[in-house]
Amino acid sequence: FKGSDKLDNGLTAIWGAESRIRAGSANLNGTTGINDSQGWNARDTYIGLKGDFGTIKAGTRMSDIVDMATGDFMNGGGDMNDTITGFNNIVRRGANRPTNMIVYESPLFSGFGFKADYDFGNSQTNNGAAQGAAASVFYKSKMFDAGIAYKHNNNSTSSAVNGSAYGAPSFTADATYDNYIVGANIKPMAGLQIAA
Repeated sequence: FKGSDKLDNGLTAIWGAESRIRAGSANLNGTTGINDSQGWNARDTYIGLKGDFGTIKAGTRMSDIVDMATGDFMNGGGDMNDTITGFNNIVRRGANRPTNMIVYESPLFSGFGFKADYDFGNSQTNNGAAQGAAASVFYKSKMFDAGIAYKHNNNSTSSAVNGSAYGAPSFTADATYDNYIVGANIKPMAGLQIAA
């Protein structure tokens, strides 16, 4: 379910609640129990504002900056996930869908754009706080795309401070997780993309 409403001040309010329902055996071991990625609003669920300044969204299970890189400047690499099992585990290593985050997406300025997000983590632990932040800068044109992305999580060795809507945060005191992507996508002709 998703929608948008135009506001009097020129902004647009946006929202979405994505669910995942499986029929039959839900899990690899043949059981039918609901897991963290299934059920009502267990996937992308957000509210936000859109305007000339760009888009800002807050919610759960949304793609982080590393996850979005395949659409921003590594599209040729991301497309391969549909044909080669596990390819995205290499191209998007570190990608995740945090459960308590805010994301800003800028408009394109002469082909240049940037994004930033902050993962607030989850309060379901007495050990302390674990948060994450990420940013990317990219250029998009008819012939090629190029960009860089960086993500840092503190007090965690995981790509998401908490990737489960129901579980406890991945907390490891004084640990850090860093991820860097530098990539480009060349589009020499219709239907052909080369990404690195």
